[in-house]
Amino acid sequence: MSQAAPLSHKRVIALVDGFNLYHAIDDYVKRNELKWVDIISLTSAFLSPGEKLRMAFFYTALNPWNNEKRARQQALMDVYQDQGVTVVKGIFKLQDHRCGADCKKTFQNYGEKETDINIALAMARIAHEKMAEKIILVTGDSDQLPSVRYAKIINPDMLIKVVIPPFRRAEDLKIACDENATIAVSHLERHRLPEPYVGKRTGKVIQCPGPWRNPGGAPAIVPAPA
Repeated sequence: MSQAAPLSHKRVIALVDGFNLYHAIDDYVKRNELKWVDIISLTSAFLSPGEKLRMAFFYTALNPWNNEKRARQQALMDVYQDQGVTVVKGIFKLQDHRCGADCKKTFQNYGEKETDINIALAMARIAHEKMAEKIILVTGDSDQLPSVRYAKIINPDMLIKVVIPPFRRAEDLKIACDENATIAVSHLERHRLPEPYVGKRTGKVIQCPGPWRNPGGAPAIVPAPA
């Protein structure tokens, strides 16, 4: 008796707005241990039956003003790159800001640049080159609305699912996309990286940064999935 042919899978590419997810956790969830998140596992949780995650892209920028924060970011980037995630880095630039009506003074502060356009370019390329049948877009930023609309014009058959970080609404994105879902705190709890992370390629041990460790006690070392 011959074996049945293997099922074909719908190809999915995940695009993750790293700072949008980070600030949702930092500003609203307020549980630092949930920043040690497994992006591959988390985005895969939002796949539908018959879909397979082909690639994942993580968009961020390393801050230039705080060495400890930058080291924590870099540890997470090292894990993602070991997992095969493509990390796309923007930049921080000093920008002029004006104080309130009473002050009227100008001061400088860092602003993150390039993430929005990098995500937009990725969506356009995926749509044009038909790299996937579906995009999972992890963001609650309505600035991505034109990008979503343009990608749908280029490739009307490609589906876009917006996955919104906790406590963000993004109603306009929900309407523009074919599907939508919201990341719950329970998703972040279930999809943490192991402490420490053991690289699947090199065996390198990457420690979870101290402020992000599980306050209930770190679990035993769990090898990264093959």
